[in-house]
Amino acid sequence: SKEEALAAFKAMLAEKCPSHTASWQEMIPLCQYDVRFRALKSTGERKNVFENFITQQQKAHLDRERIRKKQAKEEFIKLLEERTDIVDHKVRMRDVAKELSKDDRFKAVESERERNDLFEDYVMKLEKAEKERLRAARTENLSAFQMLLEETEGITAKSRWSEVKALIKEDPRYLALEGDDKYRLSAFDDFM
Repeated sequence: SKEEALAAFKAMLAEKCPSHTASWQEMIPLCQYDVRFRALKSTGERKNVFENFITQQQKAHLDRERIRKKQAKEEFIKLLEERTDIVDHKVRMRDVAKELSKDDRFKAVESERERNDLFEDYVMKLEKAEKERLRAARTENLSAFQMLLEETEGITAKSRWSEVKALIKEDPRYLALEGDDKYRLSAFDDFM
């Protein structure tokens, strides 16, 4: 039957086709002595089925390649996540590339540009997370400092910052607000 002939021809192509890039001219010598080659009567029909077969093979190859690249990217990100000993929000690729390149997951992302882009994106996420962590810590420390001001006896509406500072400068809640006195002074002004 026609369906059986088509199935036989496709089975022959699947067996004998060397790659998804094969041409009709390459296939003829590989298949012409196979009885299934003559299952389809006309050369035009054989060629048409072959071209459809190659199109499907190319699509399947592209799908496999896309999946492989996606997995390589995911594995590269896992590598970065695992290497917290050398990868943080301040690091540059050139500083850690030699060490990371010892891992196959580094080389699995074949394009150096793509590897650099993935690295930069990852480090930017770390930097953003670090900024958020610092912001949250500063907010928490500021709240604790305001609580310190409320709890400290001897502070009145006429108290000066220099006097209050002398009273509280050893308290951990005072020390937790690092840097210059601008946050402390601002909190003190708000308190007053």
